Amino acid sequence: MSVTDIYNQPDLTLHTTSKELISTPEIIPSDIVSVIPAYNDQEGLEITLRSLDRFGLAMIVAVDDGSEPPLKAPSNISTPFKMIRHDENRGVAAARNTGTFATKSDWIYFTDCGCIHFAGLFTSYKKSRASAGPFVSAVVGPVVATTQGRLGTFYTEEEILNPPIFHNENDALEATSIVGCNALISRAAMDKVGHFDEKTYGTNFGEDTDLGIQLYHVGKILWCEYAGIAHDFTESLDVFDSRFKSYGKAVRLVSDKYNLDWTPQMFFRFPKNFINLGERRNQMYVEGFGV
Repeated sequence: MSVTDIYNQPDLTLHTTSKELISTPEIIPSDIVSVIPAYNDQEGLEITLRSLDRFGLAMIVAVDDGSEPPLKAPSNISTPFKMIRHDENRGVAAARNTGTFATKSDWIYFTDCGCIHFAGLFTSYKKSRASAGPFVSAVVGPVVATTQGRLGTFYTEEEILNPPIFHNENDALEATSIVGCNALISRAAMDKVGHFDEKTYGTNFGEDTDLGIQLYHVGKILWCEYAGIAHDFTESLDVFDSRFKSYGKAVRLVSDKYNLDWTPQMFFRFPKNFINLGERRNQMYVEGFGV
């Protein structure tokens, strides 16, 4: 999730120091390994596996983060597959790190359960990387909701799971962070900055935004508008409330780590048909943040 989305604009507070850039290799789609953290979501895992199986990746690694009952490995996908299980629920940061350490590919694609990946996803990532020079730490793309109901439309139109983006000096689009459900990340860049922070975030959110902050300092985070996915969002207000409380807590964890004042501000402006949802979203953010 993108915690800086609460500000409705790219937040460059953490990106003002000089960069220590590292050179990363070109993207070869057939060499990419995908890592999927999974917890108590067999159906969502199978949706994501069926979607990724179309792309001819080098391998897919699913990390069962302590599900009860344990998740089952599929038998009907053609892509080489590995299932790793945690004995207990350790959180998405730990699950992503476990998957990363179990592979050796130059580029790792992180996604979530319940995701459908658009055709041309990895070709678009490859083209964006090839035109951007040697110093690219990650490539990210848009996320929309799979559902077309009121909540799904809100998630999509408000770009809930998209990171803040901006035009760089060459008028190309970059992001200031990543969102873990649709991010292709250089292993060299991850090794340089230290991977996902399990200690700070545990079973909470915020780990992907934090890693993105670190990745920004070693290379560009490219925004690839044609590399999109659709993410499953339950059409439930209870789930809606829980989601944004979790996001608010993540904002707090990131801001505490970097000693920032990211206290949520109630200044969103929403279209008339989303006023109630916008206000509810703000309220849950504030409750989760702990103001």
